[in-house]
Amino acid sequence: MPNGGTLYVFLHGLSVVAERANDLLVVLPKVPGHVYKAGNWLAETQIAPPGVLRLRGVRPGNVAFSQTNFCIHLPGTSLTRRKRAASLLLPRPKEILGLLLAENTPYVARTKSGTLTFDSLATVPVLVYDYGDENEVLLEGHYWETSPIGASTSLHIISTSEEQEGQEHEEETEDVLHRVLRNYPGVEYRSNPRPLAAAWIDPLSPMRPGFGKLQTPNVSLRVQGEHVIEGTTGKLAFALAELEYPTLRLARLARLGRLKRGKLPIGSLWRIPDPIFERLSNCGTITTP
Repeated sequence: MPNGGTLYVFLHGLSVVAERANDLLVVLPKVPGHVYKAGNWLAETQIAPPGVLRLRGVRPGNVAFSQTNFCIHLPGTSLTRRKRAASLLLPRPKEILGLLLAENTPYVARTKSGTLTFDSLATVPVLVYDYGDENEVLLEGHYWETSPIGASTSLHIISTSEEQEGQEHEEETEDVLHRVLRNYPGVEYRSNPRPLAAAWIDPLSPMRPGFGKLQTPNVSLRVQGEHVIEGTTGKLAFALAELEYPTLRLARLARLGRLKRGKLPIGSLWRIPDPIFERLSNCGTITTP
């Protein structure tokens, strides 16, 4: 008997999405210092050149990024074939979740006719798909085996630095985006210091303002403890820790090594606040018409 379920595709870092007639073309720009990986949570592996991947075995939906209000949408731009580290062809999902929001007018795009202001940006967009048979779900062009828990499967796409970056990285990112996107107007922060994204874990209230909206027309999720579960069935969707930024994850895994070497308990590893968690990367999702 086929085992159906739900696939959650996490986009961590910088991506440029072109919405086509029947699918999404997701480009990972080739930025110095970035890593490009795909796979199960904590087990993502490098995307090998030429890095053209296609998601198979899921049911297409009809939701587009242009229908959301938590990503940078740049009209009048289009993708080129330059400076691509990888390209993903994804069916349109049944829903797109915008989680860990950075709010209070963090970005401004400079255009010929003025400026575009983006007030609420998702640190982690999550694309949601249904599938009929887990054995038919694959990422063509990359070795990835689905590893469902119950009826839930996660696929993580990473396109960012695993180490902290400074101003030079932001300038390099802008330079690459000018080559990836035709008519790219440039994006800058309006405020300094930068606005902060919501933390991936908040022991007092995971659903505080800024976490993101889980109740959508096609998906009903809610936070229960350290997990996100389906609101109607109570089945696991994904762990809150899956939203952690890759830079912070690497720092936390390094801490795990120190705890093990020191023969200290590791039970609270994922609950310990991290001094660098309040870091919003300039690596986000940009969409074109």
